[in-house]
Amino acid sequence: MMAFGYIDGKTKYEGDQNQLLIDVVISTIGSCFEPNQEDNVQLRIIGALHTAVTSCDVHGKSLRLTVKTCFNIHLVSKNVINQKTAKATLTQMLNTIFQKMESQMMHQVKIDEQTSTTNGTSETVEKNENMSTQENVQELVTQMLDNVANRFDVR
Repeated sequence: MMAFGYIDGKTKYEGDQNQLLIDVVISTIGSCFEPNQEDNVQLRIIGALHTAVTSCDVHGKSLRLTVKTCFNIHLVSKNVINQKTAKATLTQMLNTIFQKMESQMMHQVKIDEQTSTTNGTSETVEKNENMSTQENVQELVTQMLDNVANRFDVR
């Protein structure tokens, strides 16, 4: 339902109009995770969270829960495929989040430039392009997972 747009980041939850439906869905998916569950259940949780982040506007507590759940699956799963899938999903989710942020920022910069040009001033926006967003996110996720695994000697 999320992938096809039936659930988005703006739909209110009927049971509580102060809460978004996507927040309830993510909370429900996240609460399904248990450290010693079957491998295929963990894969389904990863897939559902990935779909939520890439298809819907997920923010705040729900976004933290998606990252935390994938991170926990990566750390506690005994299945190497699940570990790698969780890591790849974390990378893809964070990459999607950063791309959305950059897109919003560039949109705002264009609006600001139009306003500045109208006011008779012009500003130059510099962007560091030494590494792509995807490379930065990949490096960040790898460092985080390695640091936690080494610190707690998880593996």
